[in-house]
Amino acid sequence: TKEALKKYKMLDSLRLNENILILKRQDFFTFIRLLSGCEFIITDGGSNQEEAYYLGVPCLIIRSETERIEGLGENAIMYGGTLESIDEFTSNYHKYRKEPIKCSERPSEIIFRTLVEKSTLEKSS
Repeated sequence: TKEALKKYKMLDSLRLNENILILKRQDFFTFIRLLSGCEFIITDGGSNQEEAYYLGVPCLIIRSETERIEGLGENAIMYGGTLESIDEFTSNYHKYRKEPIKCSERPSEIIFRTLVEKSTLEKSS
């Protein structure tokens, strides 16, 4: 991303904008903490789209297509191909905010239950 921003002569203007903070890649837990505090995100990454979905954070995806379905039409919208579509999203991002998705089970419980069920099925066949 940094090299692309340099190539298109955008990096310096982004650094000068007091509303933009450019960070190095963060570890997962730091990223989730940062993302959960965002008003919205603009991303080209499908994994960022997915995390934003679970946290209910509005997300503009700067791609022509995505392999992820999480959040599409809810808190995530695809870039319309124009600067106006970015302006529309940043002016109205609040309408894309959703409640975070709460899991009723811990992931370790789901994994354990699945392994037990699979083991039981294998023994009965």
